[in-house]
Amino acid sequence: GKWVEVQIRTKRMDEIAEKGYAAHWKYKERTQQETALDDWVSRIRDLLENPDTNAIDFVDDFKLNLFAKEIFVFTPKGDIKALPHNSTVLDFAYEIHSQLGNHCVGAKVNQKLVPISYDLQSGDQVEIITSVNATPSPLWERIVVTSKVKSQLRKFMRSKKKNEHIKFGKDILKNLFNKEDLEYSDNAITKVLKEFNCKNSDNLYELIGSGS
Repeated sequence: GKWVEVQIRTKRMDEIAEKGYAAHWKYKERTQQETALDDWVSRIRDLLENPDTNAIDFVDDFKLNLFAKEIFVFTPKGDIKALPHNSTVLDFAYEIHSQLGNHCVGAKVNQKLVPISYDLQSGDQVEIITSVNATPSPLWERIVVTSKVKSQLRKFMRSKKKNEHIKFGKDILKNLFNKEDLEYSDNAITKVLKEFNCKNSDNLYELIGSGS
């Protein structure tokens, strides 16, 4: 009932140890097996391709992912996941799936209940506990260590704030129409959109709701 970690050093790993990561590509033609370098490059690529990535955040996350040691944890079915050192339950949940992370409320680590902020250790078996009512909090960014998850959380919070502005702006505009005894209709909104050069009604509501 316990997980065992076995470390094997292959000829290819010897080459990398002696000659550096450049030697890795020499062996890439012979095997499709993913390596730690591939995973790291993939994470950096995800950051670069994200249009919301801030340059300063990127440099910090780049260094974080470059120097972080890895831990290896297991899903309930025994699948292994590699994560940076000091990763939490929340990092693991997002590693499995973004929706699992968004609704995470805790986990069972080695059959014991733990909070989302619990630091994982190599060899841990993790079962994520979710709730349909749970949603990401701004505080979650302090809990996670992986750059990909931090980026996902920032994107989620921006989207959440945008939706709140849209809802608030729509209420403001409806109240204004009622106050002026005007009919609130699609035709009326179309005229307002043209007047303020807005792309669509959501764009208009967001500008109103944010005070812009």
